[in-house]
Amino acid sequence: MISVKADIASIQKTLKALDSLGEKVRKSAEKEIERSARNIERKAKTNAPSGVSNRLKASIDVRGSGLSREVYTDVRYAPYVEFGTKSKVEIPPGL
Repeated sequence: MISVKADIASIQKTLKALDSLGEKVRKSAEKEIERSARNIERKAKTNAPSGVSNRLKASIDVRGSGLSREVYTDVRYAPYVEFGTKSKVEIPPGL
């Protein structure tokens, strides 16, 4: 399981600071964000279980642009694979 923690206020502060910098720095940050998102995508695909169709692995992708990326899947059962199905499991909103 991949776990990422982020402080939203710090991220927003950083994004505002980046907005005030030159285009060159912004483009560099965009490339790094894309690279990081692709790295998370690769790890997610590596950790996803293999099935007959590999549907879950094939569905993991990155979307977004600029300074925002999201690693996602549109497979409805993905949260259950990630978080389990027991009664005490809490699936975060939006998943």
